[in-house]
Amino acid sequence: VTERVVGYKTIDADRTISVSELDLPPHIYESDIMWISLRSEIPGITSVELPGAIHGAEHALLAMAPLLILCDAGDVGGVSSPSNPDTGFPTILFYDAFMGGAGITEGLYRSFSRLLNSALSLVSECPCKDGCPACILSPRCGSQNRPLSKPGAIRVLRFLTEKGGCR
Repeated sequence: VTERVVGYKTIDADRTISVSELDLPPHIYESDIMWISLRSEIPGITSVELPGAIHGAEHALLAMAPLLILCDAGDVGGVSSPSNPDTGFPTILFYDAFMGGAGITEGLYRSFSRLLNSALSLVSECPCKDGCPACILSPRCGSQNRPLSKPGAIRVLRFLTEKGGCR
């Protein structure tokens, strides 16, 4: 795992937002990881919508992880890519945020069906239209929650819950 802090935002009392860049060395460590590769096209998702769809699904899955594994939200991290260089497919990765791992991703793997169903319920039952902090927006997102697609995330999660949708 390679983590980089590239900057921070400051919000003043008058709601003025300033961004400060940082040039810090990366933090690199070995940890446990699991990934989901989408090896088939997902019905209803175009190549333009795919990045936001898998990113939204990643956030929903991460949001449900602490409820299933009984960990802190910061104990597990994730990243998604519409074309992962290692898998060659759209991929969502999860990793233990601890050097050497802590068994979190192993627990997620063992309870994967419950994780998928919980994430799908979270997003599909949320009354918001485009995504909100209760379903797919994350305060810890390294890409400032961009791109995100709530309808796309629902399609990805439904696809993964169907037989054969996940390999």
